[in-house]
Amino acid sequence: MLKSSLFVVGVMSGTSFDGVDCALCKINPDLSFEFLKGEIFNYHPLIKKEIFKLIKGNGTIKELCSLNFVLGEFYADCVFKLCENANFDIKKLDLISSHGQTVFHNPTNNKFCGYSENSTLQIGELSCIAKKTGIITVGDFRPCDMALSGQGAPLIPFFDKLLFSKTDKNVALQNLGGIANVTILGKNGEFLAFDNAPANALIDLAMQKFYNKPFDKNGEIGLSADYNKELLDFMQSYDKFLTQKPPKSTGKEYYSERFLEDVINFKKLPHETLIATLSAYTGFAIAKSLRDFSSVKIDEIILSGGGVKNQAIVKYIKDFSKINVSFISDFGVSDDFKEAIAFAILGYQRYFEQPNNEPKATGAKKQTTMGKIVLP
Repeated sequence: MLKSSLFVVGVMSGTSFDGVDCALCKINPDLSFEFLKGEIFNYHPLIKKEIFKLIKGNGTIKELCSLNFVLGEFYADCVFKLCENANFDIKKLDLISSHGQTVFHNPTNNKFCGYSENSTLQIGELSCIAKKTGIITVGDFRPCDMALSGQGAPLIPFFDKLLFSKTDKNVALQNLGGIANVTILGKNGEFLAFDNAPANALIDLAMQKFYNKPFDKNGEIGLSADYNKELLDFMQSYDKFLTQKPPKSTGKEYYSERFLEDVINFKKLPHETLIATLSAYTGFAIAKSLRDFSSVKIDEIILSGGGVKNQAIVKYIKDFSKINVSFISDFGVSDDFKEAIAFAILGYQRYFEQPNNEPKATGAKKQTTMGKIVLP
């Protein structure tokens, strides 16, 4: 098909499990875009509870099946509300591109009966979105990459390369969600991308456990105490993902409650010291990954994602890396909606049957067109 400009809503449910980011964009054939409106829709507490149950491996097949359709209905409603609040006629919308909610991510070389177990599962039924909105819907991106022996993640580097295709310095685009992932772009065309730290995952679990709060707002508790070096050293030795070479990806299956319990049990510490150390560890792991795996000396770290609001994480990234830090918003892209915009563009590429993965980031055998299309 000949490419044309499309109005697309990108729907992004991340590893924080707190809700969905929706971005209404106009995307042009050269992949330039106009960000028209973005909104964040929080999950109902009961939906969030069911997601956590599935993540912990305690949910039933029936609950998984039901939640897949519930989330599809919810995402459809979010698109309706976004268009209404933007005063945009939904009938003019050309495409919805939904990442879905990851409930299990299993990048592996293991075999079962001689077949690959490399796999992932995102829920939020595309058929529900398409049929309820009357809009062509694309989603379920990761499996196409994994079927080619890729990690299925990270997928945002495709967008990062687009944004910084003409960089005159060596930059690390560091996203801070539930899990941290980085895209390294060199001024001479160097490229590498991978997941590289727990970001908010362990901090959020500890905040829920000790403070009955979903997260450390602005990093206030993380900044209220010094980190414990002995515990930080333990985490460094305990975390096998830290030294694994790219391509690599991970999720809350790894940075889990069990991981946190082993950290807590290593050394009895005041709760605020534990939160400070978890915050420091994210900064430490990110800095170490840039030293260990980047082929170029990084001139600037550009932060994005919800974690930019956590001042403790930002402080420790600066402290451990000793690299100049800026924010994606300094370059005209929203901190909150960068990933939703990225998936709008990935969906646009799928619609026109164009490649939208980065094999150097995921380890896939070749470029491919990721995503499944459902007609309304």
